[in-house]
Amino acid sequence: MSNLVQRKVDTLIKLMLTTGVQPSELVDNIYLNDYKSIKYYKVDSNILGELIFEESTGKYTVEVALKYVYNAEKMLLRIEEEVHGQVNVLWDRNNTESELINEIISLLKQSYSTNEVNKFITSLPNELAKKLMLNYKLTA
Repeated sequence: MSNLVQRKVDTLIKLMLTTGVQPSELVDNIYLNDYKSIKYYKVDSNILGELIFEESTGKYTVEVALKYVYNAEKMLLRIEEEVHGQVNVLWDRNNTESELINEIISLLKQSYSTNEVNKFITSLPNELAKKLMLNYKLTA
């Protein structure tokens, strides 16, 4: 397979194996002067973290809330930023994973035959192969 496909697959594997920044690492930010509060709580099976800090932009100071969502397996699922009541998604595991899968499938379809794509996908770890095959079949 091409180097680009391999790099994308490697990135996807890293994403699937990496838990992300953990609450215990973020809690240490409370020692920084700009941080006002840090709290964690459960909602159903997820853990939600909220870090509130002040950010200075020239002559103005703005309160920023960062929200972290984790699943029961300690995987970081999503990071949101709230400023002036406006919520922006900074990172989302599912979206990032879907984008990578779509890119990989698109590259494979452009350069390889159906048999070559099937052979490549089945050579991957089971969980990854299932995700790629599902997308491949949906876009075939």
